[in-house]
Amino acid sequence: AGGSQGGGGVWVGRAQRGPEIVRDVAWNWRGLALSLEGQGGSPRPRQDGAYMMPALSGVILTLTLTLMAALCVVREQERGTWDALRTTPLTAGHIVVGKLWPYLLLGLGQYALLQGLAWALFGTPWASAALWALAVVFMLGQLGLGLCLSLVARQQLQAVQLGIFFYLPSLLLSGFMFPLHAMPAWAQTLAQLLPLTHFLRAMRAELFRQAEPAVVLSLGWPILLFALGVLWASWAGYRRRMA
Repeated sequence: AGGSQGGGGVWVGRAQRGPEIVRDVAWNWRGLALSLEGQGGSPRPRQDGAYMMPALSGVILTLTLTLMAALCVVREQERGTWDALRTTPLTAGHIVVGKLWPYLLLGLGQYALLQGLAWALFGTPWASAALWALAVVFMLGQLGLGLCLSLVARQQLQAVQLGIFFYLPSLLLSGFMFPLHAMPAWAQTLAQLLPLTHFLRAMRAELFRQAEPAVVLSLGWPILLFALGVLWASWAGYRRRMA
């Protein structure tokens, strides 16, 4: 609570943190009492970990899935097993699905583990079905990006360097470390091109602002476009390589 007096008036302000945010302002001016109360339903998390831990899951998925998908194909090229794979009747679509499937399951396990840790340590709400569906699309996008990087890299070191080249802008510009509104205009424009930016926005909208599932899914359409784009590019690239 706080108070101030000036110009013959006295006002008292109060803010309370709990299930809801309540703000009261009482003003007494020459015997005339006025009261103003505002109320909202988007409380700030009591601990910083409750805000950072769910976002950290998106950062970890960006790094691990992209690098794993990029390294798996480059490793096969270095060992010579890729040439043996080309002699099989498999198509480019079979190869892309076969490469993505085990890492997608691994990503789901990582996401579930991080969600469980956030809930156990900080009381963060468990993600809904809508957010899980958006997370699957986000994982497919990162895996597709890794496959696209594997088409460019010739060595595992190159694949790692390309993965970090994409990871660092995602870490710095997505809103994970710094708020978007505090960035210059050019940085905000670049941030809109990163799928992690939209994934964190949808995650925070549901977990901390109790957004409806339709709203959460509507925030993820850039993630869907990114995933479709990189998956198509990886399929086209492997189809040309196997021709």
